[in-house]
Amino acid sequence: PWMMIDYGLLGIVTMWLARPMIARGIPLPGRAVVYMLGIYIVEYVSGIIFTQVFGLRIWDYSSIPYNLHGQIMLLSAPFWYALGLGIELLYRWVDTCALVLVRGVTREQIEAMEG
Repeated sequence: PWMMIDYGLLGIVTMWLARPMIARGIPLPGRAVVYMLGIYIVEYVSGIIFTQVFGLRIWDYSSIPYNLHGQIMLLSAPFWYALGLGIELLYRWVDTCALVLVRGVTREQIEAMEG
């Protein structure tokens, strides 16, 4: 249950970061690196808050090589990268479905807008 805050932040921050990067023409693999770094930042900050403010040690990576203060670990990088890719693709799908259902926009019109 503690991670619900992180998951909520992830959803909000991802699209907040995505739109300017898409507008600048940054390719999806590059955006996924930014999302991965954002996930690491949220994980690190929330881990520190849980530990130091609330006295809760939700996770502890201190025994795993290449960790930072036991809060984040390099081993997670491929998973966070893939999650970043997946989140943006999921957002695109959800946005497309919402436009089709709410406004009656066709797939062809959406592709022309992205275009």
